[in-house]
Order: sequence, then C-alpha cells, then structure tokens
Amino acid sequence: MATCFVSLPSGSQFDGYYKHILGPAATRAGLDPVRAQEIGRPHAFEQIWIGLHTAAACLVDLTGLNFNVLYVLGLAHAWDKPLVQIVQSTEELPFDLKFTHHILYRPGAARWEDMFKMQVQAALREFAPA
Repeated sequence: MATCFVSLPSGSQFDGYYKHILGPAATRAGLDPVRAQEIGRPHAFEQIWIGLHTAAACLVDLTGLNFNVLYVLGLAHAWDKPLVQIVQSTEELPFDLKFTHHILYRPGAARWEDMFKMQVQAALREFAPA
C-alpha cells in the first residue's frame, strides 16, 4: 500500500490527533500512514528522508510552526510531493504560507473531529493510487 508521510509537532494532543483522526483518515483514503516519530531507524534525518521520499503524499501540521515540521514541509516542496497542510490558526502562518491551501481545524468546536477527519480523508484520497 502507498504511504502518507505525517509530520506533526510533538505532544500528547498531537499524538491523539494522529491516533484518532489523521491516521484513520489516511487509511480510509487508501494510504498507509507513517509518522516520522514512529519510524524505527536510528537517525532522524534518515527517517525523514526515506519516509518522505518514498511516500505517495505528505501531511503536515503547521500549528506552532515546529522546526521539524517546517523541515519536512521544505523537503516536500523541493521534491514536489503531494501535500496536505493543516493548521489550527492561520494567524500564525508566515506570509508565504497564508496563501497556500490548508485545512483549518479548531479543537473544541462542535463535532470538529468528525468534520476534520472527513476533510483530511477527502484531501488525501486525491493522492492515493487507484
């Protein structure tokens, strides 16, 4: 199965988003989710390089503008990888990213998890092999 490379900030809330929303959305879209922090190789750069290079698509969470996520974003752009960007607030995005397509999600809003999962699944489905 083709993979979706997922890069998120660290922290328990993002672990939960991956486990309950993003991972299942990728699977339902026909992609096997691979999270950078879960690859069992000894070197972080090698993990990112191989995981992203072999992935059919990339999903990045720009919330907090985490440096590791921005590194993956840069590689995805350089390699012209199909990319889905998600963020909790567009206010924190730098100027050049404000005008790129992204999915806005707001934890705590009514039924936000269901709506967010459907949006991510629909976006990733475009990149899954037929």
